Amino acid sequence: MLIHQCLFCHKCLYNGSLCYNEGMNSQEAVHLIDLFYKKDNPSEKDESIYVNALKYLIENKQDAAAMSELAGFYYEKKQYDLAEKYYLLANKHGDSYAPVGLGYIYYYGRNGVKDYKKAFFYYSKAAKLYGNREAKMKIADMLENGYGCTKDLVAARQILLDLYTEIKDTTNLADPYPEVVHRLGSIYIAEGKGKDAAPMLERACDFIRYRIRVNPFWGNFVVARKLIEELDSVYPPEEGDLISFYDLFYVFQKPGVAKLIYHEKTYLIKAFEEEGKIKVKTGRKVYSSVYDFLENALFQGKHTYVIDLEEPYLLINGPELSKDITIEFKKKPSNEA
Repeated sequence: MLIHQCLFCHKCLYNGSLCYNEGMNSQEAVHLIDLFYKKDNPSEKDESIYVNALKYLIENKQDAAAMSELAGFYYEKKQYDLAEKYYLLANKHGDSYAPVGLGYIYYYGRNGVKDYKKAFFYYSKAAKLYGNREAKMKIADMLENGYGCTKDLVAARQILLDLYTEIKDTTNLADPYPEVVHRLGSIYIAEGKGKDAAPMLERACDFIRYRIRVNPFWGNFVVARKLIEELDSVYPPEEGDLISFYDLFYVFQKPGVAKLIYHEKTYLIKAFEEEGKIKVKTGRKVYSSVYDFLENALFQGKHTYVIDLEEPYLLINGPELSKDITIEFKKKPSNEA
């Protein structure tokens, strides 16, 4: 075991996986958690200190919010057994988000078995007791499919419309605005009303881009893909259109080439098919999917979701998905409106 001095309290022993702060108190734990929030690319050591600070608040203060936050951390890491453990603990201590987290675990069967009745129970608790909008949205999903409840398409649609009315002007990135719009958008598109849905889909796409910049959780990339595929199916990218990196979800549904110009440097981004799957290559690096590329690719040390909000790009060649395509990105002139 190596002696390690913590940057904050200078009183910890570090064994490579856990940081034990002998002199930690609640204020120090909160400070360490805040330091973690400010890191763009936290290391394993940073994560260990963060987890330890949360555990201090849990074990010494029975802090329900810390329980729920630790559960969320494990959920993002796909360590669903630990996520369930801490969500159950947080739920017992009255945390308002914990039943939503439990709903996701049981709805998707994150620990091996789907349990729609449990999922419906916990979503309903979060919706009725805490008014949680995310839970209401998931109840609409369950009513639409008859999962754990009686199927009711009319009620499902009304829940989504009511939610949209509540949050259509929100600026809170935690609100499920993109998720609700995705669901309504799919309904409108199926009814042949895609153009009516386009304005809210456009705003939802911008909304999820900013949320990913703050929280590059893998689930947010899933939402981005669904929104982009809906919007671009209504208005496919054409020559001269401004696009974001996330349009590659639509453009790279088949092999193609993109050119990124960033800080006067040019990068080729190629989508190719291998073993029936679309992979992405830039330089010598190959990514297993568009998801993998968007989550992990770095240009001049920056992730795509950082660059995406730094500078706009112009689409030079419009995608024709029935043919082999070449897409080019170009920096938008600073004087263009």
